[in-house]
Amino acid sequence: MDRLPNLTIEFLEDAADGLRLISHSNWAVECLVSSRAALPSSFAQEDSFKRLDVPGVYLLIGPPEDSSGGTPQHEVQLYVGQADSVAERFESHLKNEKKKWWRIAVVLRRTDKNPLNLSQCKFIESRLCALALKAEKCGLANGNAPQLPAMSASEQSSTEDFLQKALVILSALGWNFFQPPLPPQSAPSKPQDDDRPPEVPPNLKPLLAELKNAVTLPSFPKAVWYWTHIPDYRAKVVGDSDNFRVFARIHWAKDWFRVGLKDVGKYKVKTPASIDDEFRKAVAKAYQIAEKYLQRGK
Repeated sequence: MDRLPNLTIEFLEDAADGLRLISHSNWAVECLVSSRAALPSSFAQEDSFKRLDVPGVYLLIGPPEDSSGGTPQHEVQLYVGQADSVAERFESHLKNEKKKWWRIAVVLRRTDKNPLNLSQCKFIESRLCALALKAEKCGLANGNAPQLPAMSASEQSSTEDFLQKALVILSALGWNFFQPPLPPQSAPSKPQDDDRPPEVPPNLKPLLAELKNAVTLPSFPKAVWYWTHIPDYRAKVVGDSDNFRVFARIHWAKDWFRVGLKDVGKYKVKTPASIDDEFRKAVAKAYQIAEKYLQRGK
């Protein structure tokens, strides 16, 4: 299926939880949904009863039954069945004392012109049970796993196509009991150099050493170097309570450095000669401004 289909929801009764029809204009698949509480009213309406009085596969959905065995493994319980008349089977389930847990009824049927036959219903029932067991997203209330019926290859192919379209509708309605969980995704491997400082071009390494030494002079006892993945190197003044202020940042290109001095200016350094007295004074000024900033408690 190349693209997601446009589905239509039609309210068939004057109740939001009453019988609803979910369909696609070009599909033979029809999905009927009703709350358990609204079904008796549907049986009393001729048009609604006719829609349910057909061969089909049905789902009963609800919370798990209370048990003394502790917390249920799943929050939802599911029963999958099939019948020549879904309406008659629903009437039976409504009276069944052992099936009081379900709250929603879902019917998968084919259009009136070409209804499902018994073998097709059994095939879909068996496949849905197998998919639900594999997905492990709900508690399956079926006592026995229904077996696949004998079918010709062509009929099995067409029925499987019906099933796949039905699964799209069920997933669109939020019932993903039949979809296998996604495989766990391993965390992306961390690059080996992720915790290493950024590399400057080899020709700039000697100049970087001189530059860093000039920026954090021995007379700057509170100056500390660190690096980031931007990449750059930064010098900060550390205060008494572990607060700090960055006063110098070093970036580089192919054959030069750019040094940004906080509140002072930017300087281009290409050779050791660029680290002159004027540059050192600018560094000292940036450091002093940062130190005073921390002393003010800002």
